[in-house]
Amino acid sequence: MNIVSSPHDKYFRQIFSSKAEMTDLILNGLPSVAKHIELDSLELDSTTYIDKKLGTNYSDLVYDCMYKKKIRIKIALLFEHKSNVVTIPELQLLGYMLKIWETNIKQQKKLMPVIPILFYHGKEELEKKPFLDNFEGQDEFIQRYLPSFEYESINTHKFTDTQIKQLFSLASVKIS
Repeated sequence: MNIVSSPHDKYFRQIFSSKAEMTDLILNGLPSVAKHIELDSLELDSTTYIDKKLGTNYSDLVYDCMYKKKIRIKIALLFEHKSNVVTIPELQLLGYMLKIWETNIKQQKKLMPVIPILFYHGKEELEKKPFLDNFEGQDEFIQRYLPSFEYESINTHKFTDTQIKQLFSLASVKIS
């Protein structure tokens, strides 16, 4: 796993390395994800997929789980450790997802779907918009050649301490 320098980052990694806390985060913070996966099947992946360039600003936790009792997928939880907002976070997320898929290939496994989750705790508002909005002059023909995916985000900038305490059920997640 990636070693992160600040105590705050280490605390997040320690908390969300626990299946119970990760379950609480998904169940209460991302209910749209929770309803599609088997939460009891969550297993922490010991591999880190952060490259050196991304590693200065992020740490990661990846869980494997079952999607609709049919296929194994990965849930990638990225903690952003910068106070400045990235203009197009999808580029960094796409690079991260590529690392996961390259590892699938090296391990001679089928590519696993990845649900990227960006946990942002910077001071500025994180604006989330469709990735395709970043391209000019697109139409149906051009869109066929552009990557298109969504990501989930948990933006603590939006929450007061009271709201965070109400959102999560486990005390360890509430105080993180």
